[in-house]
Amino acid sequence: MIEWGAKDEIGALVEEYNKMVDQLAKSADALAKSERESAWREMAKQVAHEIKNPLTPMKLSVQHLQRSIKDNPQNAPEIVTRNKHADRTN
Repeated sequence: MIEWGAKDEIGALVEEYNKMVDQLAKSADALAKSERESAWREMAKQVAHEIKNPLTPMKLSVQHLQRSIKDNPQNAPEIVTRNKHADRTN
């Protein structure tokens, strides 16, 4: 903000400039608020998705286990045992 005591042409320009600075500050605050709300909204969407799909991690683990056994069937008992122990540590 600029201070100008006189009510002349420069004073009018300074007054308009100060109004624009104020509007810019309000606009920046509104943008920051909007970005925060958007980030919270996105996080809420992700949490809701995880709550709705609790089996997704298990499905991915089973798919990984199936692929491992398919790629190396002779080691299936070892793969299953290793995954069983890994699940207990998590």
